[in-house]
Amino acid sequence: MGSWGIKALESDEGLDILDFFTEYTESHSDIHLGELIDFYIAEGFLPADTTDIDYLYDKTAIALAELFTDYQQYPELEFGEEKLNITSFTGTQEAILYLIRFLEDILNEKPDEDGIREYAELYREVKGWKEHMQELLARLNAAIP
Repeated sequence: MGSWGIKALESDEGLDILDFFTEYTESHSDIHLGELIDFYIAEGFLPADTTDIDYLYDKTAIALAELFTDYQQYPELEFGEEKLNITSFTGTQEAILYLIRFLEDILNEKPDEDGIREYAELYREVKGWKEHMQELLARLNAAIP
């Protein structure tokens, strides 16, 4: 669980999530957030039911929110020296609300069956993390069609 920043993509798990995203974009230049979420559900990185709580699910939901909102702000995504071949990245209300529910539950530290929210517990004291999450939520809410 190595991490070098407040963003979900700035971690070892984030790099795994990004690898799957890069692989996905090789065959999908027009990305639909709902289809991307379904892809991550099929790969076991997200649950079909947002009430299922797991550290990896939280990390993935935040990473997808970062990717989606970054593309909305700057219509291209580049990692390292690799510019991804994406011509569009759109989201339906349902898909965006899926991510919003996750992020709100993380910020509110909705606990799992053990009584904790591991992701929030690990990051709550990290400077700038809460503000980053609030900014992601604001950007997602603004992107609802």
